[in-house]
Amino acid sequence: MIHATLAAGDDPGWIVLLIIVGAGLTVGLPAVFFEKWKQGWRPFVSGGVRRALGGHAYAMRSVSRSLPKFRLVDLYRAAAHVAAQTAAERAPGGEPRVLDRQEPFDLATVLSGRRWQNMPSPVVPAPRTARPIGRDADGPIEELVPDDRFWIVPAPAPGTGGGRRGPAVLRVRASHEYGNPQAIVEAAADSFDAASALLDAVEERSVSHSVYRGALLEFQHQGSYDEDGEFRGGGEPELTFKHRTALNAEDIVLDPDTLPVLNRNLVEHHRRHADLKRLGLPLSKGLLFHGPPGTGKTYTCRYLVGRLPEVTTFVVAGQSLHQVKSVCGLAKLYEPSLVILEDVDLVFTEREMNPHTSALGDLMDEMDGFRPDEAVSFILTTNAIERVERAIKDRPGRIGQCMYFGPPNKELRGRYLHQYLKRFDATALDVSQLAEDSRGASQAFLKEWIARAALFALEDEGRRPVEPLPLTMADFDAARAELTRSGERSGAIIGFGGGSAV
Repeated sequence: MIHATLAAGDDPGWIVLLIIVGAGLTVGLPAVFFEKWKQGWRPFVSGGVRRALGGHAYAMRSVSRSLPKFRLVDLYRAAAHVAAQTAAERAPGGEPRVLDRQEPFDLATVLSGRRWQNMPSPVVPAPRTARPIGRDADGPIEELVPDDRFWIVPAPAPGTGGGRRGPAVLRVRASHEYGNPQAIVEAAADSFDAASALLDAVEERSVSHSVYRGALLEFQHQGSYDEDGEFRGGGEPELTFKHRTALNAEDIVLDPDTLPVLNRNLVEHHRRHADLKRLGLPLSKGLLFHGPPGTGKTYTCRYLVGRLPEVTTFVVAGQSLHQVKSVCGLAKLYEPSLVILEDVDLVFTEREMNPHTSALGDLMDEMDGFRPDEAVSFILTTNAIERVERAIKDRPGRIGQCMYFGPPNKELRGRYLHQYLKRFDATALDVSQLAEDSRGASQAFLKEWIARAALFALEDEGRRPVEPLPLTMADFDAARAELTRSGERSGAIIGFGGGSAV
């Protein structure tokens, strides 16, 4: 049986068959690859990077760092600057080669070429994602940034004074591995020290020229919490740009003794940092605003933020108050900075009745932990100062000034009304009488009172098209009656009737 099989193998028919199959493969495979190329196959990015690096690729050393995803734009801009600067230093007029390619492997793997042995990935143009870089009165400002970019800096040409250094690579990419979005920056050079130096330069530039520096930002951190409300981790911080509104002194109506104290303890404090530093005085400052709801605490914060356009400001409220350690880390990174913690009585209550003791400890540690030369200030707001932990509100090293915001007296109510009525025709109004009729009202109530009176005025078809809209005392009487109508609790409304202001 064995002999017969071997003899059959010597049959010329088998040789002809093998020749036909071989010819088919020789002609067919290139045709198949050519067709696939036309359908979308592309070269491999790893090959492109290695070809640009020549024989240096396999000997290069790489380093990488993972940072929060909101820093992607800063890292992208910084890497572009460092790559261009490095190329120009190595050769006059030199420029880096730029590749926008979606590459699923880290830089070390790209340089080694090991991935050819398992999962080769063809070049796919890196998608561009709109990333926020600011906000103006018209809305958010965005920039399209590639999700993956390589900058290849060539080795110095002979005779250019660049020394014997080899080429270098910088890379910034968005990573979503394991559902954890991050910004990853990588560098490769002929030594670990050289690669680390490039990475340090990128990170330093990303901080010094950050899109967040000098911005008004809302800090949000949505993590997981247990049934007792204790933070259990998870999630990433998000920074949302807010429009910074510049308010004039006449736009803010405060007690005459209050505004100078605010300006001295915050605005002028920030502007005199050089003098304070020379005198060895701390650059950080803590203020606590307290009083009933609607009495101007938040509006005053807006005024102060507008007076400090060069200061990076973080607004923190709600569950994000649990992440005070994270926000303070960002405040140090982008100093000079101001951290506004709203409604702190919700989290930083007296320790004997506080289920959030870890967050309370973090706040006290952070407010104590700033070095004298770290320019980070705080404004804490609360509607219930009696609930706030005494170690916060009663310690000058943490809070340097407590400011009470109460219902305005008659004179201030008149000034508020005049301010809010500027957009209307108020010739038929007795503002002094309105101020008298609103005894005990908060600033928020006065603003709502005018808005409600305007709605009654708009019901008059004769006045509706008139510009500016005329208001009458009858409009205010009707608005006041409606605002203070509250079922069984007639006359009970937040911000009205609860104060003792004259």
